[in-house]
Amino acid sequence: MSSHAVSFVAPVSARFRSARRLATLVLVAALASACTDASPTAPDDSDPSKPQAGTLLLQLSEVQSADAAFQLEVRGVRLTEDITAASPELKLHVRQRGDVWQVAVFGTATNGDLLRLRVPDVQEVARYTIRVTDVARGDGTLRSTEELDLYRGTVRRIP
Repeated sequence: MSSHAVSFVAPVSARFRSARRLATLVLVAALASACTDASPTAPDDSDPSKPQAGTLLLQLSEVQSADAAFQLEVRGVRLTEDITAASPELKLHVRQRGDVWQVAVFGTATNGDLLRLRVPDVQEVARYTIRVTDVARGDGTLRSTEELDLYRGTVRRIP
């Protein structure tokens, strides 16, 4: 009878090892798929219908060398992220009201990059605008309304 018991135990042990191997393979496959770069929560840059968080660059042209402070109005959708100066020499004071930000920029700016704006979807770049509402010269005098119309603000996506 002990020979029957040994032959009976051997197939159970083989089945157990086979089940354990199968469980190990399933576990390894699950771990391998979890470690791939294609995360289901990561944005898919190839699908334009999905939001792509990123940074927009707000630029200003027609800046005069005597300009020392700017008041800007930045408009856009879902302005919930950070806005920072594009240059460490510039200081900002920002106040947000819904989809409009009032931004005071202090320091000597030049034509070109002025602000960086983190947004939830850079594909909506056309929905963001920048407008100069006041400019002060270094001596504290304000530019005229006619002079303000010369300033051009553009918003572009950082590649």
